[in-house]
Amino acid sequence: MHISYYSLEQQDRLQYLGLQFWRKYIESLPISINAYFRFHTVNIFDYVNYAAKLPEKFFDFIVISHCFFYESQDRYNSHKIYQKIFQNNLAHDGYVLLIIQGRKLFNLFNLYGVFHSEDIEREQMVIQMLLKELDLKLEWYKYLTSTGKRTPSKSNFYQFAYKNLSPQIYLTALQQKYLGQNYTSHYVIDDYVILARR
Repeated sequence: MHISYYSLEQQDRLQYLGLQFWRKYIESLPISINAYFRFHTVNIFDYVNYAAKLPEKFFDFIVISHCFFYESQDRYNSHKIYQKIFQNNLAHDGYVLLIIQGRKLFNLFNLYGVFHSEDIEREQMVIQMLLKELDLKLEWYKYLTSTGKRTPSKSNFYQFAYKNLSPQIYLTALQQKYLGQNYTSHYVIDDYVILARR
């Protein structure tokens, strides 16, 4: 097995954490593998200045995580860059993994009320709208949630979080000190994980 791990990210601390993840994975294997790591610490939206450095038709798997925008111009610009990366740098039979917050997915298309529903057909429609903008085809998707429901629970969510979810110790301390927050924040997941192809 061979792993070529290429990180294009503006925050070098995230790149370092990604490297630690792959190191742990490689060390856990019973056999040795060839691994190549390359870190490109740049703004992904400065495509013109780094595009020539990306290998053509090389990547078997590209991940874009939580990098989607509400504002129409930012969304349009970022989606054009993503399309170029998929067209020029993704291997012919490669995959794209998109991770996007549930609420943000629906708000991208000004469908605010749709999110508060268990309607799977509407959910699939919105996912198809996103993939069409990115010039991708759906392979598979999964909705990950802390509550087990698509519909957010506002009335007793704090009680649920307090009993079931891990507290954000350091972030809460900052929020309480600088923002006057009087409760403990908890880690919550509300994400769509979407696997697609060109």
